[in-house]
Amino acid sequence: QRDIRRGDIIVFKYPSKINTSDEIVQYKTLFIKRVVGLPGETVQVKGANVLIDGKPLPEYRVTALDVRESEKAELKKLVRTKGSPDEPYTVYYSPETIESSARGMPSVSTEFRYAVNSPYKIPADSYFVMGDNRDNSADSRVWGPVPRDLVVGRAMFVIWSYDESAPHSQAPLPFNFIADFLHNTRWGRFGTLLR
Repeated sequence: QRDIRRGDIIVFKYPSKINTSDEIVQYKTLFIKRVVGLPGETVQVKGANVLIDGKPLPEYRVTALDVRESEKAELKKLVRTKGSPDEPYTVYYSPETIESSARGMPSVSTEFRYAVNSPYKIPADSYFVMGDNRDNSADSRVWGPVPRDLVVGRAMFVIWSYDESAPHSQAPLPFNFIADFLHNTRWGRFGTLLR
């Protein structure tokens, strides 16, 4: 097994700090993000730019929001500025992201606390990770670096991708399960290599 490198997509247990101590809680939920900063490096996020040791990092981004045409009417774009008006960031909300926030999942509306506008040195044995869709991602900017012991492994390819937000079948059991599986599986992503 090789060392984790910048650009690797890793799977890890969700890191969250408890308010009363520095103890890390390991939830059962696994996250997947791209490594942008390595142990000992200094990371800084200025607007849409990520700097590693003062040098700009090439962007890893998704090409478009993964939203079905029928859902675009429900998608709301909110632009909010923090600090200087020259550094806007965008938060996308839809019924699904609002619902996930209500279930206690991390939300992109959470205040960025790490490496935004000021340099942050990544501790030893930790990684600074960000989502490929940076404008709509809860990541190390929110909960800090990911300690090595929370990393489960590297993601290599998509085994199966299911669209939770797609309409569900009204057919009787077990046909609704079969219809949902066939209709809501993102077949174009099956077996896709992650880079």
